Amino acid sequence: MRTVLKNAAYTLTVLAEGTLSLVANAGGAPVRFASQFLVLRRDDDPKVTLRRAELPQNINYSVPTWLRASGAADSSLKTAATDTKVAAGDGLDPATLQGSGANRTGSLFRAAASTILTAVRTEVVGQTVHWHFPEHADFSLTAEVTLLPGRESPRLRFVVTPKRAGFYSVGYLGAAATEPAGTQESWQPLIWQEKRFPSASFLTPAFHCPLPTTLVMAQDRTYGLIAEPSELPFQPLPTFENSRFGVALRDSDGKARPMLFAPMLGGTGSQRQPGEAFTFSLRLIVQPGSLLATYQSLARELYGFQDYRQSTTHSLNQALENMVTYGLSEYSRFNTELKGFSYETDAPGTVKNVSALHPLSAALVLDDREIFEKRAYPQIEYVLSREKFLFSTTPDIKIQNPSWRLLGPCAPLSELTALYAIGQRRSPLLLRDATALLKQKRTLNLDTPQSEDTWQNLLALYEATGERRWLDAARTKADAYLKSYVQTRQSEFAPGSFFWNSFVPDFFSLLTLYEATGEKHYLEAAHEAALRFTQFIWLCPLIPRQAVTVNKGGKAPVYSYLAKRTDGPMSVPEETVPAWQLSEIGLTAEAAGTSVGHRGIFLTCFAPWLLRIAALTGDSFLHDLARAAVVGRYASFPGYHMNTARTTVYEKPDYPLRPFEKLSYNSFHFNHSWPHIALLLDYLISEVETRSHGTIRFPGRYAEGYAYLKNRIYGDRPGVWQGEKDVWLWMPRGLVKVSVPQVNYIAARSGDNKTLYLALTNQSSELVQVTLTLNQALLPGLKGNQRRVRIGPKGIATLKISGVQIQPRFQTELLGTPGKPWARDEARAAFIQGEVIGMVLNLGPSLQSAFVYLQGTSQEIREARLTYQINDSPEVTQTDSRYPFEFTVALPPNATAFRYRVEAVTVGGKLQKTEPQTLQREP
Repeated sequence: MRTVLKNAAYTLTVLAEGTLSLVANAGGAPVRFASQFLVLRRDDDPKVTLRRAELPQNINYSVPTWLRASGAADSSLKTAATDTKVAAGDGLDPATLQGSGANRTGSLFRAAASTILTAVRTEVVGQTVHWHFPEHADFSLTAEVTLLPGRESPRLRFVVTPKRAGFYSVGYLGAAATEPAGTQESWQPLIWQEKRFPSASFLTPAFHCPLPTTLVMAQDRTYGLIAEPSELPFQPLPTFENSRFGVALRDSDGKARPMLFAPMLGGTGSQRQPGEAFTFSLRLIVQPGSLLATYQSLARELYGFQDYRQSTTHSLNQALENMVTYGLSEYSRFNTELKGFSYETDAPGTVKNVSALHPLSAALVLDDREIFEKRAYPQIEYVLSREKFLFSTTPDIKIQNPSWRLLGPCAPLSELTALYAIGQRRSPLLLRDATALLKQKRTLNLDTPQSEDTWQNLLALYEATGERRWLDAARTKADAYLKSYVQTRQSEFAPGSFFWNSFVPDFFSLLTLYEATGEKHYLEAAHEAALRFTQFIWLCPLIPRQAVTVNKGGKAPVYSYLAKRTDGPMSVPEETVPAWQLSEIGLTAEAAGTSVGHRGIFLTCFAPWLLRIAALTGDSFLHDLARAAVVGRYASFPGYHMNTARTTVYEKPDYPLRPFEKLSYNSFHFNHSWPHIALLLDYLISEVETRSHGTIRFPGRYAEGYAYLKNRIYGDRPGVWQGEKDVWLWMPRGLVKVSVPQVNYIAARSGDNKTLYLALTNQSSELVQVTLTLNQALLPGLKGNQRRVRIGPKGIATLKISGVQIQPRFQTELLGTPGKPWARDEARAAFIQGEVIGMVLNLGPSLQSAFVYLQGTSQEIREARLTYQINDSPEVTQTDSRYPFEFTVALPPNATAFRYRVEAVTVGGKLQKTEPQTLQREP
């Protein structure tokens, strides 16, 4: 006779043979869960460790491996060590890279002697099904499934008690198996998404699980297993070493079967003595509908994810201003001569930039010429002249494959078009170079080649020129992209997939295309892509309600990668803070290949994009994730990530203001400071736009950068403010002091500079009363420098202050009258081992410069000299005795001609000269 158990959400039927049939009361087909377990046992230590998996498209990803118990070599692992002269770097585990997969296996089914057990007797007591198993000489096993009250999913609890000492792991194999071809999609953390299916029976250890689950969607319902939240504690921070269990998807027959193994064989808790029992609990999952919807419900209902963050000691505006101070300081390690940020933490002897658009936008929005002169303009020259983002002055550096040649531009096509548009189309050479790139294939970052003739680049050309032909071409290619990459579940990895956004469709550009066209299917595609991206965001462990004490003994943890490169633990007061403040929920690991060393990175460029997609679609899950990624996490540049152990050291406002050797908690990629500043500006502006329901909005431009460093940047065009037009973002440092850190703001000025606008956003769930203190030095004519405002929970308030006399300090220099462009703004002349390239960069009457550089290197040239004449003024000569050989000449507003020639002394002592060149403004 069948026994039927019910709660508000599920019906559990106990079949005659003890198998359970589980169906959601909301509908969908039932799923069977059998009483089948696999017990693995070894006498010797299996030496579990991470090794690189042998994956298609050379995906860099590490999996747990064990010394083989028996059998032939395992083809699922890379058997040769990686060349660390090329692939080494922060976040890449040297032991994993240098270790071979030979004599090891990545499959649990080959890691130890195994015993399969199925219940011989089943009994039901109340809402609990008890499975009874035959006794084994080495261990005993008991298991029970309880249908909990309310809407809770069934809980499976098992206990294994060893009779002999050894290393044990118990796997639950009772979930239904589906042929991979018969699935609609499946999921195993971190990389097997959509219809990408593991090539071997790999285990994902607990610390690698955004949610500790594997799921299968078939017959329009989703089923799987997930660890009980109590099995993944908040403390200590999850690592490979403390992972108590793992999840898997591919069974020994190659079918899709959600599985969970605990303890992880060879891991913590695996070695047990006779009578030393091990207990573990998990949930059985069946829900009608999509895998993504099930994933969200598990995050919300079982792991308690919600909009949980608020500001702590500093608002985002305070963090932004502190970050700018850091980004302009010596501690940010900008190499003025090489025009790039030191990248020695990864590749000694190199510099690297991300995008000149980030500091350029900050200079505009913050109305700050210093940012333009010290960071934006040098990076513009860098991206126009260098071959790759990573640059060295010698060919001897091999780590991460830098270029040492001036064979630029290394700027993405979209960066050239954005620079052209922001400069009010004064520099035609930028558009010419961008258009020419459509025919090329380049390698700009690491060793990943990219084609330029993409719909994203066609869209960038339209955004810069307004020419409809580019938009039509972009739409044609984008529609094909939707069919092949969004509407079709992917079974293969895209070549070069490394960062998480490369595993999902390009939601950054899809949203941009929607905004350009208003066509809803692009928004729908961006929405789905963003939801797929959320499977890489940490949603566990469950955040406890109690406080946590960190920095024991007044010291911060030390990141292992920096242990031998820095001066030891950083001093920071021991303190007790709410657990949520320390949580990684809302962050991601950096990438597939660095997910071991970079657990939760703070550079969450995806957050403003999720916020905007959430507002357009009403998706609260994306909204809450966007806030979790940014709010209340730091008071200045926080370094790159949280790892090793929980701490508050990166939350301190002075954290980055130290020499590198004093920074031992986390990685510092110095070129990330301005992308992070751009992220905060993007978030602040997007938050006001979405909370005001679009009544306050400012047009942005796409800053592509590289990898996942994709931001929207602002400042070159006016927006609208509650019905008023010709309103410009204007947020100089020190403009407003806010009395409570829970309140962020954006500020703007009217086109006639007589009105100041403020929008204030409350980050807390309580009503706040805030006092604003305005900087009268920046606001001549201001009557009274204080304003008091009440803002509701997670609310917004706006102020309009008239009668001021704002005097922009930098904005109008770039945004003023366009003036005539230069008819000839670029010249090329064949010279020693390449060309001499001269150009005029015209960003405004007082922001014009001539930039001349040689492609020849220090292997051919000892010294270079530029002799130039502006209009009819006397000739001037500049000398450069160090590679790279390049010259910058500021041009006055009345410049109409720049005449120059270049001389170079070769390494052999010969003097060579170019023909005279002339760059000329239109008459």
